Amino acid sequence: MAPAEDAPASLLSLLWEIRSVILLDVLTRSHRRGEPVFDNKLMRQRVHLGNCFDERNPKETNIYIEKPGIWPLARSARAFQATCRQLRDDVTLLINQTLKTGKTKAPFILDFMIVKDVGVFPTWLSFPYKTKRILSLRVNLRIIRPDPKAVPREWIKLARYPENLPRRWGELNTSTFWSFYAALALISLSRLRYKPADDETKGIESAAAPTNKHRISVVDAYLTPMEATPYVVDRLHLDFKPTEYRPDGEPIVPSMEDESRNGPFYKEGYVQFGHEVFHEKSGYSDGFETYELNLEEKAAGRVASGQLLKHVWECIGRISDYKDEEDELALSQYALANNVGEVTFSPPRGLPPVVDAAHMMSMNTDTWISSYESEGDWRTMNISKAIANEEAREDPAQGYLALLRLAKRRRALGWQVQFDKAREEYEALARVEREKDNKQP
Repeated sequence: MAPAEDAPASLLSLLWEIRSVILLDVLTRSHRRGEPVFDNKLMRQRVHLGNCFDERNPKETNIYIEKPGIWPLARSARAFQATCRQLRDDVTLLINQTLKTGKTKAPFILDFMIVKDVGVFPTWLSFPYKTKRILSLRVNLRIIRPDPKAVPREWIKLARYPENLPRRWGELNTSTFWSFYAALALISLSRLRYKPADDETKGIESAAAPTNKHRISVVDAYLTPMEATPYVVDRLHLDFKPTEYRPDGEPIVPSMEDESRNGPFYKEGYVQFGHEVFHEKSGYSDGFETYELNLEEKAAGRVASGQLLKHVWECIGRISDYKDEEDELALSQYALANNVGEVTFSPPRGLPPVVDAAHMMSMNTDTWISSYESEGDWRTMNISKAIANEEAREDPAQGYLALLRLAKRRRALGWQVQFDKAREEYEALARVEREKDNKQP
């Protein structure tokens, strides 16, 4: 057997045609064996995130991340590039000429476990190479029904929000689900930096065994400045999984009772994380599906996924200047608008539509900005001149300036061209459909 130090030479001795295939296979292969499960091992390895990135929302989040430094971000590429100069050059060439151009698909995959009544657990499954522009990033959205007896008591308390809490003037009406959007926008874009909190650990009591204390790390998350954003994403694709899952990762058994409102999760006068999304109603209109179908879908665990899709789609189109507008999700929306070309989604299979078909489209430049147009069409205006004119006013409209700068950034990133092409394709399809209708007797 050849010595370990001779291993790189054996790879380098292969013809480039063979060597490149091997390198591409390693770079494009998923870096995790599978999606994580909500078990004791995962609970012990997670870090609770403190909110130092959005001062208008609660200090405590319901986000639990892997410990910083262990994520598989570009692990394979970095390993090759650190081996020797030749492999570094080979890998860099393949990334630039094959992966970044889209000739070979390299999956960027982020998995989200949305654990009912507890929080969000994001996990990077694949991040094959370091880049400043990701062509497509897929986010798996899986809903987990937790075992109420296994969830740490402290996590349950952190996910508990006062019901009908009166607001003081100027305060946001924070939902129980704001952490989900913060994670979706800021973790998928790597817009957060971390440092240990002043209180780095907390005692966690399991609901099943109050005497069994765990120690979990707590880190504070800070927002990375816009100019330091590590990469942008041309397409952010949300993959809504069709059914709910058990903590072990298996789909729930049809007719399995949802006990997420029972046991330690329930406390009078409070609601748990995600309550306004995963409510008791099915989400279907009475005139669209029968009562029996609603019961069947709910028993099969497919209602919650439709509820999540509907809620996400209603919220993701909201964009405002988070410095001025009273919108709890504004920071997340603004981050998406500045760094994502379009948002698409895969609806849960087997479900009746839960959103208007007219809105089942990508969130591109037009849908981000068109409803906020002022003093002209952003697609044809001289944006730099419009910004200069507004800044020269005695009392500039800061919200309008923010939207102009957003439009300028998206145009510079090529996302206006993307919209124009999509619009042309849509209009061509519409013409074909009209011609078919006209030919019918």
